[in-house]
Amino acid sequence: EQEYLRKAFEVAGKVASQDRGAAVPATIAGNADAQAVFGAMEEVLANKGEKSPIIDPMEIDDDVLATISLEILALITDKLIVGLWGNEVAQNVLKNAFDDYFIDELRDSAGLELPFEVIDRLQQDLMTLARARFPQ
Repeated sequence: EQEYLRKAFEVAGKVASQDRGAAVPATIAGNADAQAVFGAMEEVLANKGEKSPIIDPMEIDDDVLATISLEILALITDKLIVGLWGNEVAQNVLKNAFDDYFIDELRDSAGLELPFEVIDRLQQDLMTLARARFPQ
């Protein structure tokens, strides 16, 4: 019984602290939305959990990926409007913001070259994530 209670308290503590069992950088530890973006990016770029990888795994520091995740989350929240998911023009604005970020910021500023098929996959995954997390 004591072991059962100890486990129950351990699980309750993890739920309360939003511990999902995966190690994430401290910069996004308390931000479930940023963690979701981090996971989506990590899945595609590092092929973690990928069923059909489209690129060889990329070595990206977790702290750098966390910063990228926060910047992408800021893009999403900046473009949120009421009725976004029923407004094709507004959705295209968000998609274009992703493209601009991946090309202008990551490639041109940070030197992280992403093939266009990877950019397309990330855009699709991030749109799906945004729709799920911010239903508006």
